[in-house]
Parts: sequence; C-alpha cells; structure tokens
Amino acid sequence: MVPLKRQLFLAGIPLTSFELLASIWPLWALLGFEDLNQPLVAVVAIPCYLGALAVWAGSYNHWLQPISKLLTQRRNVGKADEEVIIGAARMMARIPVYIIGHRFFLWLFFSLLAGALWYWLGVVDSWYWVHDFVAVATMHGYVVACIRAIVTAMILRRLRNRTFPGEQLNMRLVEGYQYRFRLVGMSVAGGFVAAFLMFLYFFIPVSQEAYRKIAALSVFWLLGGTVIRILIDTKVTQRLDTFLASEKLIESASATVTPQEAFSLLRFIPARLAMVQAFVLSAFIACSVVYLRTVFAADFDTTLMITSVGGILIFGAYMYENLAHRQKTATLMTYLTAAYRFSRIANERVLSLWKKLIFAVGGVVLFACLLSFLWAIAQYQNLSSNFVDKQAALGLKVANLAIQREVTRSETPPTSVHVVKALSELYEERRGATVYLYSEKPGAYLWQFGKIGAVPWYFTAEMLTEEKGSIRLPQADISGHHAHVSVTWQDQPYKLGYFAVLHPESALATGQTGKPFQELLFFFLILVVACGGIVVLVVTQVSQPVAQLQNQAKRLADGDLNSPVRSAADTDEIGQLTFAMEEMRQTLAQKLRTSQEQAEALETAVAERTHDLAAKNHELAKALDSLTAARSQLVRSEKLASIGQLVAGIAHEINNPVNALVNTVGPLAETVDELAEKAEGVQELATDAAAMLGVIHRGAERTKAIVSALHGYARTDERKAIVFDLNTSLRNTVELARHSLRSDSKIELKQEGILRIEGRAGQLSQVFLNLVTNALQVLEQKKDGVLTISSRKFDATYVEVIFADNGSGMTEDVIRKIFDPFFTTKDVGEGTGLGLSIVHNIIESHGGTITVNSRPGEGTSFTVLLPHVQPRDNMTD
Repeated sequence: MVPLKRQLFLAGIPLTSFELLASIWPLWALLGFEDLNQPLVAVVAIPCYLGALAVWAGSYNHWLQPISKLLTQRRNVGKADEEVIIGAARMMARIPVYIIGHRFFLWLFFSLLAGALWYWLGVVDSWYWVHDFVAVATMHGYVVACIRAIVTAMILRRLRNRTFPGEQLNMRLVEGYQYRFRLVGMSVAGGFVAAFLMFLYFFIPVSQEAYRKIAALSVFWLLGGTVIRILIDTKVTQRLDTFLASEKLIESASATVTPQEAFSLLRFIPARLAMVQAFVLSAFIACSVVYLRTVFAADFDTTLMITSVGGILIFGAYMYENLAHRQKTATLMTYLTAAYRFSRIANERVLSLWKKLIFAVGGVVLFACLLSFLWAIAQYQNLSSNFVDKQAALGLKVANLAIQREVTRSETPPTSVHVVKALSELYEERRGATVYLYSEKPGAYLWQFGKIGAVPWYFTAEMLTEEKGSIRLPQADISGHHAHVSVTWQDQPYKLGYFAVLHPESALATGQTGKPFQELLFFFLILVVACGGIVVLVVTQVSQPVAQLQNQAKRLADGDLNSPVRSAADTDEIGQLTFAMEEMRQTLAQKLRTSQEQAEALETAVAERTHDLAAKNHELAKALDSLTAARSQLVRSEKLASIGQLVAGIAHEINNPVNALVNTVGPLAETVDELAEKAEGVQELATDAAAMLGVIHRGAERTKAIVSALHGYARTDERKAIVFDLNTSLRNTVELARHSLRSDSKIELKQEGILRIEGRAGQLSQVFLNLVTNALQVLEQKKDGVLTISSRKFDATYVEVIFADNGSGMTEDVIRKIFDPFFTTKDVGEGTGLGLSIVHNIIESHGGTITVNSRPGEGTSFTVLLPHVQPRDNMTD
C-alpha cells in the first residue's frame, strides 16, 4: 500500500502544475506582463511563490499529524487509542476544507505582497493594476484549490474506509460531517464562479477590464458568501447535531430529537442547503449584472444573456449540490434505517421515484438544452457583431471611394462640400447606418446622417489622433469604424477632416433578425418538448415496474402468497428482480403448505405423546420426591456422622468427671463415718470433706456444660427461626470440640459483646462445629497449632465470624472446588465431601456469605457474614 504522504505528493504534482498554468496564463493575458520589467517581476514573484510553498508545506504537514499518529499506532501496536482515532477521523473530514481556505488566503496574501512590491519598485504605476492582479490570481487559485480539495478528499475517503472498521461507524458518521457539507458547498461555488467567468470571457464576450472587475467582485463574494453559508448551514443542521451528539455518539448530550425526526431532517437537509446556495449565487449574479450595467454600460442583450447564463448555472449548481449532499447523507440514513424501525416514516414519501427521475433526468435534459440555446444565441450575437463590424468597415471603404470619385469629377480643389455631397448621395440610397463627418479642427461637426446623437468628445479626440480604427458607443448600442478623409486631386493630397460609419450592434434590437431568432426559439421549444417526451417515457418505463413491484412486495409482507408477482418489465435488472420475487413467492407458498401439513402431523404426534409425557411426568415426580428424600437423608446422615464423632469424645469427656465423682464418694463416706465415731479431728476431716465436695461440684458442672452444649447442637428447632446470641453458640461449639484438641494446640476465642442474629440455631451450630472440626483435624499435623475464632460487628447490617488456623493451607485449585458437593481432600472412607457444601447452603439460606482465604504453608481462614438483628426493648439476652 502506498503511504498517505506519498499519495498526496504524487497527486499534488499535476495539481500544482495545473494551478500555475491556470493562474499565470490568465494573468499574463489580462494584465500585460509582457510590457513590464521582466527581471524585477521575477525577482519579486519567485521568492513570494517559494514563501507560499513553505507556508503550505508546514500547514499541510501539521494537518497530517493526527492521521500519521493513528497509522503509526496501528502499524506498531495493532490498535490505537480512542482519542487518537477520533482526532484522525475529525482531521480527515476537515483537511479538504482547510485546503480551500488556506490556499485562498495564501493566494490573497502573497499576490497582494507581490503587487505591493512591484508598485514600490516602480514595475507598475497604479494600485488599480495591483487590485486587478490580486483579484484574478486569488479567483483562479480558489478554483484550482477546490479541485485539489476534491482529489484529497477522495484519497482520504479510501484511507478512512480501510482504517475504521464497521463497529466504529458512528464515529465515522459524526466526526466532521459538517465539513463534508461545507466542502460540497465551497466546491460548487468555485465551479459556478469559474463557469460564469469563463462564459463571460469567451462567449459574451466582455472586455478584459470588465472581466477583472467581476473577478474582484467574485473574491469578495466568496468571502462573504462562505461566511453566510456557514451560519445558515449551522442553523439548518442544528437539530441534526443534537441527535448525533446524543447518539455517539456523545454521552453528555441529551436526546431531544428522536431517530424518526433525525431521519426526516436528513431527507430535507440536502435540498435546503442547495436552496441556500442558490440564493447566495443569485445574489452574486444580481450584483454582477448591476455592476456591468452601471459601470460598463452593458446593453440590454448582454444583460439578458448574462442573467440567463447565471440562471442556468444556478440551476446546475442546485442540482449538483443537492445530489452531492444526498450522497453524503446516504450512509447516515442507511445506519438509521438499520438501527431503528421507522414504521411511520417508511410509509411517507416526499417525492416518488417517478418524480425524482423526472426532476433529475428532465433537469439534466433541460439544463443541456438551455446551455445549447444560450450557446446558439451567444454565437449568433458574435456573428451579428462580426457582421456589423465588417459592414461598417465595408461602408467606410465605399464612402472613401464615393468621396474620391466626387473629388475627381470636380474642377475646383476639394473641400468639405465635396465630402458632404458624396456622402449624401451615397447614404440616401443606403439605410440602417449612421455617418458622422468632422472637419480637421477638433470637434468641428459638419454633417450627420442617421437618428443617433453626436459622438462623445473622447471618441472624437481618438478619431482626430488616429488615422483609422474602430469605435463603439455602448449607450447607443452602435459600433463601427472611423478614418481620416484623405483624397487626391490632380496628384495633390488633401485632408478634408474625418468621419465615422456606425451600425446598430444588436441585430435583435433592430428587428432585422427577428425571424431567425424566432426560428431558433421555436426550434428550442420543439427540442425541449421532444426530449421531455422521451424523458417521460423512459422514466415511466423505469418507475412503473418498480411501483408495481413495491405493491406486490407489500402484499407478500401482509401474508398474501396466492397472488402471483407479474412482471411488466423486460429481462433487465427490474425484470430479473420480479422473476426472483415470484420464485420466492412460490417457494414460500410451498414451504407454507409443507409447514401446515407438518403442523397437522405434529399436532397428531403431540396428542399421542401428551399421554406418554403425562405418565413420564408422574414417574419423574416420584423420582424427584425420592431424590429429595434421599438428599435430606444424606444431609441427616452427615449430621449424624458428625454427632457420632462427637459422642465418642463426649463419652470420654463425661467419663472423667464421673470417675472423679465415683472416686470421691467412697472416701467421703469413710470421712463421714469417722465423724460419726469420734469427734476428735473433726476439723481435719471437714477440710477433706470440703475438698472432695469441690471435686464433685466441678465434675458435675463439667458434665452439665457438656450436656448443655450437646443439647444446643442436637436441638430440633430446625423449622423455626429464633433470635439468639452468636457468641453463646460459638462458646458451646468450642466446648463440644475441645476434646479433639491436642495437648500442644489451643483455641483462642475473641468476642465482642452480644451479637444477635436470627436463624435456625441448630443449623448454624452445625456450621460452626463443622468449621472448627475441620480446622482441628488440620492442626493435628502441626505442632503448636492455634485456631483463632473472632466475632465482631462488621457494619450496621452484618456480623462477622472468622475461623483462622495456622495449618498447612490450601492451593488455588482446592479453594475453587472446596464448596462443591462430594469434593474432599481426605482419604477414601474418611469423609463424604458434603460438609462444606452443606455449610455453604445453610449460610446462604440465612442470607449470609462465606469466603475462604488460604495459601499453602500459611494457614486458612473462613470468613462468615450473617445478618445482624438490632436489639428491641423487650428482648433479653
């Protein structure tokens, strides 16, 4: 793939060459550079041009920086930052508009600088010349800048389509769409001005001075018109901007415009923007016509011709801009129709396809016919002007011959009387011309033939200084030739003054060519009618099958598959589409019939299967009940298994205080007997008896605590939730599990006040005992093992219990599976793998959570969060 800068550079070489040709050649032809001091012209022009190139290169490189940054990130990293993407998309849309504005002001500034330097160096002696030079250079540079912007936009569009994937369509649509509208408007304005000036120069034609003044007017109009257009365009697209901002579209914007309204706006915006352009161009044509009429005294025919040309060009500019804007909005409208369903808007039609084609094709044909008609009128006017000029020149020669003949026949020396007599006899037989005769003295009027007034003084001065030449009186709509009256009498030369032969310039004004003009107009009307008929027939042949196809498609959409899709077209694309739709209808109808048959068969099969499914459902219900009972039995078995483990330890724990009681009762009885036999040593015996009673009391209390804890663990209030103290339940659990402690291990209990929770106390006691038992089993393999049980108020809603041991810990794989049913790390026969699964389910059923944190060699901690119950006034501990 060719790099972007290389593509732009290769495209810029021919564009720059064309720009130089389109600017230098008109300047040379219009401003007479061949008469100036060429070395001084080059000394000023070359540095100015090189300076303009330097400024242009710097600005262009600056514009390309965001795009280069995007391409660099894509090439090096494979993706780009969102900010870089948006900046590059925005600059891709703005660069073409920047090109037009930047080069416009470059030509304006550097041409003004060069003109000022030439004036200062004495190369030119008039600021009017500098004014005309700046106007012509800037105007021609603007036209070429529009071409450069369009070429650059095409290159950047290909790059944009390759760079931005489909998921970034929103950003591609929003970023810089206003600048794409402005590019179209500025390019159409440049093309309009170029066409108008070209027509003025080559086909009207106007004088070079008038061309330069109209070019100057164009420069001011482009500045003012562009500003006006931007303001109006911003107002026209304001609501669309609001929708696009909320769609991006831009998160902080408020969606005050619905997608349906945005879709309607997109349909009308091209025509509205084109209408704004037409009004601005009409204002320019009106100013140009007024300027030519007031300053250069343009005749009625020329004014009418210029106005007609302007109107036709405005019509063409409107069509170009409307179609170009529609092409720019097509992508966005496609996105909206794909993203939203416009059931209401889809049925609304501002213009049907027939009307659109009539306006488009008919407009093109009418535009071409009008141009042809104006071309014919312009050529006819030029031929008439040439004919008038030749007729005046021929009349001048005939008059000279008549004067010489009259002088030759005279016997006296020639005087102005002989000239008047010769001209009178000659033009009494000729009509349609005006002849002026002057003596050798400046302004001494002698004789006139015709109805037109006297020739202005500045023309008589010109006739006096030049022997012969052409003359034109625009205010009188006449032109012709003048010459000195030089005759020979008897081989002696005589000068008898000077005279002019003038003819009407406009043959249409004289009525001499009214019939040819009427014939040309009649031919044009016949051409328009004939072409219009062809356009109507062609458009009808294209739009009618489409309309029929649309109606048939609506019937298909409504479910009517019985009406055939008939084709009224040939085997072109529309006909092929009709045939394809008919095949689709037949296929859909066949599939519908097959579907109905299958539906009937399916209903029969469903009816047959319903009974079987009912029986199967009954069997499944029984199996589900059995499975639920088995699960409950399995849970109870797990609890009984843990109780069985407790019983062995508890029996040992109860046995110790019971043995203390038994062993103490015998000596206590003997002591009592001795007290009964003798009174001596009663104090010593009483002391022994008190010690033995203390042993009995402690054994009894120990037995009571164990029985109380066992009673709390094995309570049967599983179906009823009560409010109880969490710390009390933890202490009972520790008492039950204390028999499993090794002599070198210990349990540390850290509690904060009274922590009330609501739940099934027996289930939660099972949870705590399961966690404590698992921890103690792990600590059997570690010397100086410690199990720390901490309980505290976590926040206003939950209480927290942490079971932390300094055992061997667990790996990440074990932690991920630890709450799964039937997962265990114990040997076969030592565990079912249901303990922690039951713990997890019980805690979740109480609205709590349990998490585990462990690392190999660093111990394990289980954190239980349970809902906290706020104390009430009537609640007791």
